[in-house]
Amino acid sequence: AREPAYSPDGTRLAFAQGDLGTSWLMVMPARGGAARQLYRGARYSQVYSPTWSPDGKEIAFSVWEAGGYRDLVVLEVESGKLRRVSRDRALDVDPVYTPDGRYLLFSSDRTGIYNVYALERRSGALWQVTNVLGGAFQPGHYAPPVTPADVAPTLASTIGMPMHEVEGRPLTDAVAHRPPP
Repeated sequence: AREPAYSPDGTRLAFAQGDLGTSWLMVMPARGGAARQLYRGARYSQVYSPTWSPDGKEIAFSVWEAGGYRDLVVLEVESGKLRRVSRDRALDVDPVYTPDGRYLLFSSDRTGIYNVYALERRSGALWQVTNVLGGAFQPGHYAPPVTPADVAPTLASTIGMPMHEVEGRPLTDAVAHRPPP
């Protein structure tokens, strides 16, 4: 088992488990008990970075699949319904929900350099939040849970430099609002 993630209420634990080159998404009671498989892709697929939605109804994660795809998926825990957030040549990694559940933040190399992106869950709108040459990774790793107000110090810790503005706008505005057309 690897990459454990507690549900927001602390009663369940999601994690990746694998064998013979394939991994799958599991969930179990936090205090112990039987684990239940929630997702298993094709042979050699790999599950990474499971993260719970704030309401505990969904788990977002990154999955590697044959052909070199590394995309984001969201799984409804109770129904097992799977929704692909991305399906492209970009490597989309390290998803994290904002505490209000409005956005799913993640790192992606879709421009050739890893930067943080925001997906507005309701509309499906996707935009680039950061634009740094050295790359921006793991938007929630250093200060989870991430809120728009936490993004600047979180990214500063991640990339080792202050991040206060993106394209002349405060970084918190870049997450909380779509960029102007």
